[in-house]
Amino acid sequence: MDFKVIATDFDGTLCEDKWPEIGAPNNEIINYLKEQRAAGVKIILWTCRNDDKLGEAVRWCCELGLSFDAINENLPEVVDIFGTESRKVFAHEYIDDKFCTKFKLPYTITKYRKKPVVIEALQWDGKNHREMWNFLTGKTEDYISSCGDTFYIDHSKVNGGLIIKTLEGEHIANVGDYIVKGVKGEFYPCKPDIFELTYEEA
Repeated sequence: MDFKVIATDFDGTLCEDKWPEIGAPNNEIINYLKEQRAAGVKIILWTCRNDDKLGEAVRWCCELGLSFDAINENLPEVVDIFGTESRKVFAHEYIDDKFCTKFKLPYTITKYRKKPVVIEALQWDGKNHREMWNFLTGKTEDYISSCGDTFYIDHSKVNGGLIIKTLEGEHIANVGDYIVKGVKGEFYPCKPDIFELTYEEA
């Protein structure tokens, strides 16, 4: 489509809403539409008025120098493109006093890129107890306990028995999982395939 379409309401938009009469003209919008049409933009009058009241509105606009390419219907070019005459008038821009500003429109899903942060991680092989204990506790003593602030061991729950405590609750660490230390010092298990897709050696 190599042209722009604007659809405009009438009462409360092109004029003050005095239905069934016609109120004072909204010269700001009227002049805008006249400029747009002079620049090649197609203008549609899209209003609830019909019959005599619609005719009065069209004549009123003509007297102010504003004419339309369609009235309460799609442009023929648009019908040809879509192959049907829809009940809703198609436009790139709609001007209406009843428009809603409550929502963020047009609706889109915002995409985000993960920040390039450096993390620490250790892969759990089910046997590297000393290395894992040092990593989870930050200690290097000879003594190894079966529980700490960030973990505990329970062989009845999983092979290897490593359970990681997180803010969201307890997460089971399976053999082969990476234990990641987050940017705030928190620990959580990560599946090896996800880890390899997300991280690389720094």
